[in-house]
Amino acid sequence: MTMISSISEFLLQAGVRYQIYDMSRTIARMPDQAFMDFEQGSQPHPAPRQQQGWFGIVFCNPQMSSQHYIWFVKLPLDEESKLVCAARDQFLQIIVEALATNMQDKEADKSLPDNPYSFTPTQQQLADFNSISRHALQLPPSQYFQPVSDYIKNKQWSQWQQLGIQGISDLVVYADRATLNQFICQELHLLPDTLASHLLQSLENQTLAADVITALCNWNKKQSDPRKLATGLRALHSASATEQVSQLLIDILHSPTLPDIDVLIVIAGRLWPALSNTELCHAYFEAAVTIDPTYQLFSGLFADLVAIPALRGDLMRLLRSPNKSSALQGAIGHLFSGRS
Repeated sequence: MTMISSISEFLLQAGVRYQIYDMSRTIARMPDQAFMDFEQGSQPHPAPRQQQGWFGIVFCNPQMSSQHYIWFVKLPLDEESKLVCAARDQFLQIIVEALATNMQDKEADKSLPDNPYSFTPTQQQLADFNSISRHALQLPPSQYFQPVSDYIKNKQWSQWQQLGIQGISDLVVYADRATLNQFICQELHLLPDTLASHLLQSLENQTLAADVITALCNWNKKQSDPRKLATGLRALHSASATEQVSQLLIDILHSPTLPDIDVLIVIAGRLWPALSNTELCHAYFEAAVTIDPTYQLFSGLFADLVAIPALRGDLMRLLRSPNKSSALQGAIGHLFSGRS
C-alpha cells in the first residue's frame, strides 16, 4: 500500500466522499483545502479548544452503499495551534491498520477502533451535528422534526415534554428562514426554559438575521438568571464581532452585579471574536480577576484564548497596556511567575 501521510489522503485513496466539520467551539463546515492546509502544518487551527482541534468527519462510498458514517476525532496542537503531526500519524496508523481493507467491504464496520483520539459529543452537539450534516448532504430531517414544527405552529407552549432534542436541532436547520426568524423574534420569551435552552444552543451554529440578533440581545438583557444568560449569549456566536453584541457584553461586564463564571466561559468559548474590542477585552479580564482573586480563573481563560491565532495579538497588547488595575497586573504577574 502507498504510504499515506494525512487523513485527507486516506479518505481520498479509500474512494469515499467526505465532509469535515470543525467542532472545536461551534459546528461549522471546514473546506477540504483548509483541512489539508491544517494537516500539512501550513496553517494553525483557527479556534482550538483545550489545545486540540475537534472534528466530525462524515463519509460514504457511493459505489458500495448510500449509508453515511461518522468519525469524531480530536487532534492535539502545539503552542502555535498547529497540528502535532506525530499524533496525527499515530491516529492514521490505527485507522489504516483497522479499516483500510474494510473501506471496500460493504458489510464491514466503519466505526473507529478504540483509540485516544476519538471523542463522544454531548447530546446537544450530536443533535446539531446530525441536522447540519444531513442538510448539507441533502438528506431529509429526522422523524422528530415534524412534531416540533407542529408545536410552534399550534403555540401550545405547555405541551413540550414529548419533543426530541433532535427535532429542535432540525427545526433550526430545516425550517423556512422567515418563519423561524419570526418565531424567535415574537415567541422566544413564551417558551418553557428547557425548550428555549435547546433552541438557543442550536442557534450558535447558524448565521443570524439582523432582526434575530436584536431580538436575542433584548432577550439577554432581561435575564437575571446567569444560567439563562449564558445560554442566551451562546446563540449570538455568529454576531460576536458586531457592535450590538459588543455593547451588550460591555454592559454585562460593567453591571453592578458581577457576571457569573459560566457567562465568562461562554464569552471565551462562543463569543471570543468580540474580545478583539480593546475596551471589552479589558473589562472581561478585569471581571475575571474580581470574581476570582486567586487568579486561577484568569489563568485558565487567558490560556484558552491566547491559543486562538486571531486573538493572540490582542491579548499581547493587553499584557503591555498601561491602563490595567492593580488586580489585573497581579494576575499577569502570577501568570508569568509559573506559580499554580
